[in-house]
Amino acid sequence: MHVIRSLEKGGGEKICLDICNELSLRDNVDVMLVSMNPTNHFPELTKNINYTVCNAFVRLSLTGKSEINTDSFLALVNDFKPHVIHSHLFWSELMSRESTLPKIKYVTHCHDNMVQFEPFSLKTLFSKKRFTQFYERLWILNKYKKCDNHFIAISKDTEAYFKKVLPVSLRKIKLLPNAINYSVYFDPKQKTIDRSQKIKLINIGRFAVYKNQQFLLYVIKRLLDEGIDVELTFLGDGPEKNNVEEQAKMMGLKNNVFFKGNVSNVSEILHQHHIYVHSSISEAFGLVLLEAMAAGLPVVALDAKGNRDIVINGQNGFLIDLPDSDCFTEKVVELIKTPFLYQQCSSFSKAFSATYDIKNYTDNLIEFYTEITR
Repeated sequence: MHVIRSLEKGGGEKICLDICNELSLRDNVDVMLVSMNPTNHFPELTKNINYTVCNAFVRLSLTGKSEINTDSFLALVNDFKPHVIHSHLFWSELMSRESTLPKIKYVTHCHDNMVQFEPFSLKTLFSKKRFTQFYERLWILNKYKKCDNHFIAISKDTEAYFKKVLPVSLRKIKLLPNAINYSVYFDPKQKTIDRSQKIKLINIGRFAVYKNQQFLLYVIKRLLDEGIDVELTFLGDGPEKNNVEEQAKMMGLKNNVFFKGNVSNVSEILHQHHIYVHSSISEAFGLVLLEAMAAGLPVVALDAKGNRDIVINGQNGFLIDLPDSDCFTEKVVELIKTPFLYQQCSSFSKAFSATYDIKNYTDNLIEFYTEITR
C-alpha cells in the first residue's frame, strides 16, 4: 500500500505513481495507492492501478486539541491487508503512522531533506513554524519507534541528512535513488546542435523561490549579448511564476522566454529542445534531469547537492557552483560552440539515464520489501 496526501503536480507524486504502475505489472504483487485528497493531476497514470481516495487526516496542534480521524484509512488497511505501507511526503507520515499494526512493515520515502526532522536549536524558540515542526518531529519519531520504521533515501545527500537528524536507533536507511519511466522520455534520434540555427533551452519545475528561475533570465541575456540566437521555455506553474514573467518583460526578453505552464506532453516538448538548464539551489535528487537526459539533452545545472549523483561534468553536462552565472553561461556556450562535445554528452545522457529506469528500480524495491518482511 502506497500512501500520499494528494496527486498534485510534483516530483514526489510522479515517482509514487510510476512505482505503483510498475508494481501493478509484476507477478505476485498487489498494490493499492491511497490518497487523502481527490485532487488528481495525473488521471492517465491512475486509470490502470488500484487507486482510492479516503478522508483521513491528522492535524496536530500545539495550543488546542489535535484533530485526528484515520478510521477510513484503517478500514482500507484491514480490507487490503498489506505487508508494507510505503508513505510519500511528510503529511502522509503523520496520517499513516497514527495507528500502526504489528504485522505490517512501514517505509518512509525520503523525497527531500524534510525540515520537520531538524533537531531543536535556538532558532526553534523564535519561530512558531519551527516550533510546530519540532513538535511534529517528536510526535512522528515516537510513532516510528513503535512500528520499527524503515527509510528510503533518494540520494547520497538525503541519506547523509537523515543519518544526521534521526536517532541512532531509527537509522534503518536504504539508499535507493529515484527513477524514471525511461521509455516515455527516450528519443532514438541522434541530437545535433548548430549555432547558425536557434538554440532552444528548457527548464521544468514548480515556480518557487528555491527553484531560482530568475537566474536563468540573466543567462539568456548573456547569451543574447554574445550574439547567440537563443530561446528558453519554462514548463510548470507556482507562486513565483508571475514574478519571473514580469522580470523577463523588464529585461526585454519577451521574444526569447516562453511560459507554457503545466503540460501533459513533456517528453514531446523535451525532444524539441537542445539543452536542459536547471537553476534550483536546493535539490534532493532531480528526476527532471534524468527525464531530460533520456531525451538526449545535456544538462547544465547549479550544484544543489542532491543532483551531484546524476550530473557528471563533461559527460552528460556540467554542474556549476552557486551562484556563478558567468560559469553557467560559459558551459552553455561551450556546448553550443562544440558540436562534438554536445553529441558526446547527448549520447552519454541517454545511456546514463537508462540505468535509472523504473523497471530496474522496481526490481530493487521488491527485493527490499522482501528483505524487511522476512
